[in-house]
Amino acid sequence: MLGNQTIERLQQIFSSSSQTYGGLTLDLHCNRFGPTALFQICECAVMTNRLEVLNLSGNRLTDACGSYLFTVLQKCKALYSLNVEQCSITSRTVQKMADALHEGSALSHLSLGNNNPISGNTMLSLLSKLASLKRFSELSLTGIKLSKLMVDKLCVLAQSSCLSGFLLGGTYIGSGGATKLTEALSCASQELLRLDLSNCGLTTPDFSQLCTNLSQINIVDLNLGGNSFTLEECDAIRALLSNPQCSLRSLTLDRCNLGLAGTVGIIQALAGEE
Repeated sequence: MLGNQTIERLQQIFSSSSQTYGGLTLDLHCNRFGPTALFQICECAVMTNRLEVLNLSGNRLTDACGSYLFTVLQKCKALYSLNVEQCSITSRTVQKMADALHEGSALSHLSLGNNNPISGNTMLSLLSKLASLKRFSELSLTGIKLSKLMVDKLCVLAQSSCLSGFLLGGTYIGSGGATKLTEALSCASQELLRLDLSNCGLTTPDFSQLCTNLSQINIVDLNLGGNSFTLEECDAIRALLSNPQCSLRSLTLDRCNLGLAGTVGIIQALAGEE
């Protein structure tokens, strides 16, 4: 595993380089980087000018990285993808990230999942900022529990942005929240490439309406894994797959307790059988 000294060395290499053009991707996930690593990036003009993709997921950055993330989002004008999943950050850092964003930000992909605790007010602030970004298209909140107010803000984001991905696994958004979100998505004309609703506690009575909404979205990849389905939910999935408007190419149903009858019904729907 790499540590902070690696970033210091990279900073020296880039600082001595005469190449000041071209996009830069830094994939540093699952190492031993701390807040100092971000400081080194902030101090290197070549890095800040060229950085487009930064993946820091799985590093224990803690809230000590808050001011550095703020600086990265402010100074890296070309940065369009930021992944800080599972970095041991809380509301304090997420609020600084929200404060750093503005309408001119190039950010289009943000992965924030598996960081806790993040307060409702902080999340509302972040979602409001994301909704104001012209290029924003993919959000991952995996493992962050969503309140009703957060879901309402997600619906605003869904209607105001041209989204290609919503990764909400383990957020326990529930069938009611997911139905409200998919209704908002169905009002938009874009193609939603990925929607992750795994481990979200999806159950009746709203699940049938959820599937109806899903058939009206140009969605390619849908993950419903980890939700325990009865025959009633299986019938709703079967109806979704049988709908001629359904554009799904990938459907994940692992750990759903489908049973033999449910599995056969879904296979029949895929085969075009009644």
